Amino acid sequence: MTELPDFQLIKTRISLVDLLKSFFYDEPDASKLGLWRGVIFALSSQSISPEMDEAVASLSESLSGTGLQELKDEYYELFVNPFSRQGLHTTASYYRDGHNFGTALVECREFLKKAGIEKRQGITETEDSLPVLLDVYQELIGREKNDAAGASALEAEFLGRFLLPLGNAMEKAVENNRGASFYKACCRFLNAYLLMERALTFDPSGIQSTA
Repeated sequence: MTELPDFQLIKTRISLVDLLKSFFYDEPDASKLGLWRGVIFALSSQSISPEMDEAVASLSESLSGTGLQELKDEYYELFVNPFSRQGLHTTASYYRDGHNFGTALVECREFLKKAGIEKRQGITETEDSLPVLLDVYQELIGREKNDAAGASALEAEFLGRFLLPLGNAMEKAVENNRGASFYKACCRFLNAYLLMERALTFDPSGIQSTA
């Protein structure tokens, strides 16, 4: 018997991926800061998993002690300033191939073609960049409404080949970066969430929180 999709769980996961995208796509603003504080406060009241609980606590601490201009400055130094010594790369190719536009990008484009997914219009980042990868993963989650088995298989492949390796590499790269206190917490949260997604591809109850 085919198991019916859990629409509420799908909605929750899509919302959390939206949160992740908001960290890494465009600089922080007052609206984002309000959203981040509200969502992280809500998550702080739950026990989700040891990794997620620690990541949420770290983000909560960073957000409570950092003003908007500080967040903007950190974003600029990490992702915009080409001369910054604190820059944080966000493409799978950089970490796998040592430079952008590498074999990881080629493989990612091949995966998207196989899955029948196109990069959203107006997005300038390459297909192997974190914001685009999160976009793709979000679309795969949405497909579970109509084809849970097929979508889950693609999710597992996409996580293992692209998202998890990139998330791990970014967290390691920012670990000793003194100018990245907030985005260090963001990378930690990203990986904690991706670990839950990996568990979910094998156990549909794995992402559900407990009070």
